[in-house]
Amino acid sequence: SSDLEFQRFEPSGLLGVGDAIALGEIQRYVGKIGAPEPQVVYAARLSGDALNETLKHTLISLGGPDANVVTREAVKLIDSRLRFGDPTINEIAIRDTGVVPPRLYAPSTPGHDDATTDYGVILRAPNPTAPGKEIMIIAGSFGHGTLAGTRYVTSPAFLTLPVSKARDAFESLVETDVVRDAPQAVRLVIARSIQTGTATSGT
Repeated sequence: SSDLEFQRFEPSGLLGVGDAIALGEIQRYVGKIGAPEPQVVYAARLSGDALNETLKHTLISLGGPDANVVTREAVKLIDSRLRFGDPTINEIAIRDTGVVPPRLYAPSTPGHDDATTDYGVILRAPNPTAPGKEIMIIAGSFGHGTLAGTRYVTSPAFLTLPVSKARDAFESLVETDVVRDAPQAVRLVIARSIQTGTATSGT
């Protein structure tokens, strides 16, 4: 419904600024490490056969399940304990179901001092729809969280994480301060391996 609502204002589609900057930073990083240039596909333009074909590759998916159909389909099949909020009830948060009781990480809203907080999830796992391929999902509560997650995975700190070095399937949560509309001081909150080969459902 929101896609149709915004289509009246911009028929070519909309892309959040945080996600756009994250895409640029991923492309620069991939070029810097000498990997082949990734093919960019916009999730809002995928349907039917195009979506099925895209899901058969090694993927980096930017943005959460409410805005990105690739992320939405993949998180249904990855046994992550970090769960995205339910957009049908306007829940903009990330829930850690790996602790009892589950902990909710909700971004703060702007106050008088202009400083806020956002969170980003980073998931890496075998691509559940493509044997032998991987998927990495980087998604924030808002675009600042997506950009913070991107900056974390392209940082030296990420490369030193045991789960990153071991090439395990893993889930992580980063937190960032947002000052003057830019993520600052990205902090790792959670980093742990996840099980592969089992699927869970839910948001």
